[in-house]
Amino acid sequence: MTRQWLAKPSLMCISHVTGEHAETHMFLAKMRKGHSLDGFIEGDMFFGAEYVKFRHDLLALYLKGHSTPLDIEENLHKQYPLILPDMKALENSLGTLLTRCEYCRSKHVA
Repeated sequence: MTRQWLAKPSLMCISHVTGEHAETHMFLAKMRKGHSLDGFIEGDMFFGAEYVKFRHDLLALYLKGHSTPLDIEENLHKQYPLILPDMKALENSLGTLLTRCEYCRSKHVA
């Protein structure tokens, strides 16, 4: 399932960093095709075009040899406006990540 984790990349395993990076590109493809992302918004997994760009660029800092920029057209920023993650979204995202991955969990607990 495509999603944006709300964890600091420095506290994520490389598999989740690279996976979320790939998913930023998947979100861009969905936005370009005009897909409704309401279900992702309701599930605290998508926070708008600006946030996708922010997460992509943050994750790219942790990927050696990163060579896939994410350029989002202005019309998509208007069509998919920024939604600021709230505490509920943070708790849902981190809770899911930490139950799925022992390494990520150990980084958050340490």
